[in-house]
This record gives sequence, structure tokens and C-alpha cells, in this order.
Amino acid sequence: MYYILNNVKTYKANLEVIFYSNKNQTSYKIKQEVLENKSVQEILSPENICGIKIELEGNKLKISNTKLKLEKIYEDYDAILNNSLFLNVFISDYKKNSSRSYVSEDEIILETKIENSINTYAKYKELHIDKKSKRISGLIIKDNNKKTRINIKYSDIEIK
Repeated sequence: MYYILNNVKTYKANLEVIFYSNKNQTSYKIKQEVLENKSVQEILSPENICGIKIELEGNKLKISNTKLKLEKIYEDYDAILNNSLFLNVFISDYKKNSSRSYVSEDEIILETKIENSINTYAKYKELHIDKKSKRISGLIIKDNNKKTRINIKYSDIEIK
């Protein structure tokens, strides 16, 4: 197994997330931090939603807007607790589902198919690792037709 599949419990990352719909694409700059069982995601851009924080700890989800000083808390709300944008969620999915790895000219690609997902927009996932540096470069999430829906590009990631 690759080092990334070890139990990653803590990491910090800055990333660009591009969401693809049938009509357009939207790009976000996001900061993520995972500490044991707490995940925090803060939107850095675009400006109109900058400062929105999504925090998940245990089964409690908190969404807050630091600019407007608003906050909403959801408890025991399983439908939104699986956040596909987090690296630790990919690792868990890779271990639990039908998965494979392969090497291209300059990347190691870990690929998984989410077997029992009701979410048709996140059925396949690919983690891309630079072959030379062994650093994670991206995570691609595809729908049930293998069309890319989310492309995450890691500008930097620190795994502890």
C-alpha cells in the first residue's frame, strides 16, 4: 500500500476545487484542516462567500459565516456528514470499496468505485500522487457515467 493509505488522522491543505455542472464550472479556494475526528473547511474565495466555515466533529455539523456572524448546527444528520472533498474520506472509501492503483508516466493513481452510494454525482474517485515527489496533487470525483464533477487541486498539503 502507498503511504497515503496509512491512517491519516491529521493534515492541513490549501486547495482549489472546481465543480462542473452540465452548464458551467465554478472554482473555489479552500483551506482544510483535519485533526483526529474534527474536520474544518473554510472558503477563501470567491469573495462573495469568503469566510464560510464548515466544521464536522463527531456527528455534529456546524456551518458558519464569519463575516455575518451567523451559524447553523446540525446534529445526527447523516445525509451530509460524508464530505467527499476531504482526503480522509477518500482513504476510507478506498479501503471499503472496490479499488485499484496504477502508475502512469509521472503519477501514481489510486482509484475507487463507491459501491453503495446513493449519490450518483460521486460514484468514482481518483487520487493523483506525483511519482517523483510522492506528494498528492489532486483528487477527481466522477459521476456514475465517469464524467468529472469535482476536480480538487492541492497547492500544498501537510500530512502529520
